[in-house]
Order: sequence, then structure tokens, then C-alpha cells
Amino acid sequence: MLKYLSLLLAILIIGCSGSKNMLKKGTELEHNKQYIEASNFYFEALDRKSTNVDATIALKRVGKIVLNQYLNEFYKEEALGNTKSAVYAYLKADNYQKKLNEYKVYESIPDHYVEKYKSVKGTYLQNLYEEGENLMEALKYKNAENNFIEILKFDSEYKDAKNLKDIAYVEPIFIKAKQQLEGENYRGAYN
Repeated sequence: MLKYLSLLLAILIIGCSGSKNMLKKGTELEHNKQYIEASNFYFEALDRKSTNVDATIALKRVGKIVLNQYLNEFYKEEALGNTKSAVYAYLKADNYQKKLNEYKVYESIPDHYVEKYKSVKGTYLQNLYEEGENLMEALKYKNAENNFIEILKFDSEYKDAKNLKDIAYVEPIFIKAKQQLEGENYRGAYN
């Protein structure tokens, strides 16, 4: 019994000191303006001890800075016309905001960024759709299918992207079977 009690006590001591150690490392990184890495250490500190008030305060301070860095990256990519990079930069910011919320640090993305994201995402999806149609016309079905899969990640009801994705998948199989049938290779056409 005494053996188990000492083991439990050792685990508690290691767990508590681990949180403080993570906080200390995060603080050092924050002073060196490495905010993303610092926030990761603060997350780890809170994972080890969710009641670590100092880590929560530090995460609130740094979380706002990191979220703004991600939003600035989105804004920069959007201004340069890189719609794909802009969409993924916004998603990075959105995921980071959700992670902050999990740790009870509530930061919000301003509405003008949300509206800009919707606009950029619409442009990105339209470009992918048009490129996918052009690839289908050029008989590049696998590339077209990849475009439609990308569209469906963002909007499962976007135009007829689902149908075009299915056609892009099936059409090469159909063409191959038709060629084998015309060559009287009936077994190959069946497979």
C-alpha cells in the first residue's frame, strides 16, 4: 500500500512541475517574440494542469497575438490574389481560434475577416470549378476529380461538383472498357 502511495505522490509532483516548466519555456519564447511556439508551450502547460492560472493568462495574451498573425497572413494572401493560400490561411486562423476556445480563452475573428473569407472562398471554388470543367474537356479526368474533391471539402452542395466528380472518376473506366469491348476483349471489358 505504501508503495502505491509513494508512486501516486511521485506522479503528482512530476505532473505539477511539468506544467510550471512548460510555462517557463513558453515565457522565454514569448520574450523572444516566438509567439506561436510560446502558445504551444502554454497549451501543453494547461494540458498538464488545467488550473494553471498563469498559463491561462499567458495564453490569453499570446493567443490574441498569434490569432492576429494568422489573420494578417490571410489578409496578405488575399491582397496578393492568392485565393488558395488565403483560404487556407483563414482556416488556420479559424482552427487556432477554436483551439483557444477549448482552453477557455475566448478570442473572436472580426466580422470583416469572416465576410472577406466568404468572398475569397467563393472565388476560389469558382476557379476550381472552371478549371475542373476545362480538365474534363481535355480528358484529364484524375486532375478534374481532384479539383471537384477540393470543392466538396468546402461546400458539399456546390453547383454540380458532386456529379462531375463522379463522372471524372467513372469516365476513364468506361472509356477503357469500351475500347476493350471494341477490341473483342470481353473479359477485360467486364473487369
